[in-house]
Amino acid sequence: MPSTCKMTDEHIKINKQELRTRLKQSLVRRGIASGVADAILDAMFFAEIRGYVSHGFFLLPDLVKNIEAGLIIPDEYYEVLFQNDQAMMIDGHRRVGYYIARMAIWTAIEAARKNGIAIATVRNSTHFGAGGYYADLAARQNLICMIFSNTRPHVASPNGTKAIIGTNPITVSAPVGEGNPPFLLDMSTSIKSYNEILYYFGTDGRIPKGWGINKDGELTDLPKDIIDGGALLPLGGHDPVQGGHKGFGLSIFVELLTAILSGGTCSPKLQSDDPSRCHTFIVINPALFVPIEQFANESRQFFDFLREASNTRIPGQHGHQLERDHAAELMMKKHVYDSIMKLIT
Repeated sequence: MPSTCKMTDEHIKINKQELRTRLKQSLVRRGIASGVADAILDAMFFAEIRGYVSHGFFLLPDLVKNIEAGLIIPDEYYEVLFQNDQAMMIDGHRRVGYYIARMAIWTAIEAARKNGIAIATVRNSTHFGAGGYYADLAARQNLICMIFSNTRPHVASPNGTKAIIGTNPITVSAPVGEGNPPFLLDMSTSIKSYNEILYYFGTDGRIPKGWGINKDGELTDLPKDIIDGGALLPLGGHDPVQGGHKGFGLSIFVELLTAILSGGTCSPKLQSDDPSRCHTFIVINPALFVPIEQFANESRQFFDFLREASNTRIPGQHGHQLERDHAAELMMKKHVYDSIMKLIT
């Protein structure tokens, strides 16, 4: 255990820099390229600090397992199929999604700075963690960002009983001026992400009925039922009054904008052991339309009105506060900490 680690019954408080150093050494020792390891750790720290525990270090043991099994290749290679001033198309050739996604978003950021709007499509990538990490990078450069990704099929149609499409997350962000947390919304098009179900399963926890169904199409509160032949439900669930068709429609749109646009593989065609993912990154420079100061000020006034009118938090605000509160130390669930320590020792 690191020397600066403090333990409670359920959580570990650990120095971030010490943990990062040890994890980086472990990943490189396992044959993962240095730049790839940095991309993995940056995204996982972002997720862990902001409370996206199902997309933080919880995912690291399985990522390493897939790399060691040869399902994911841990070098820094990727292929640019074409590129111009505002668009690029990338084939990741089953490389680590964290690395491919960071490269793609930074390329789009630079292009949008110069040309106003940019889009990068990616095929044959792998899971990239929390989309919020990449969208936050764009927002901090005073840019608007939209990110889409497909996944393996884990979601039923509104009236269906079998998983036929991915959780297909959508992430959006926008700047709100210097000193203010960016607007940041990171969501699956299903009621919950599949990684959240795996996280609850790993803690022997139950879930609210309505998140998913078992293999017989019945609502369940057991993560195991969803994992063993069941399915998650789209946003809105089974009840047409609640709008399940809307969540399902969004997931279809994500497939069109990622797999089909990039020439990649759609969710229904992915096998259970296929780690492939397709992503699309769209970045817009507000200064193309209005001065950035005007955009930020108007956005800030709009958010202030919403907070005052309904006493609500703006998406991204809570995560930003958690990041400030954990500038040096990280609180981590003990079972997650134990799992990543096995990679180090």
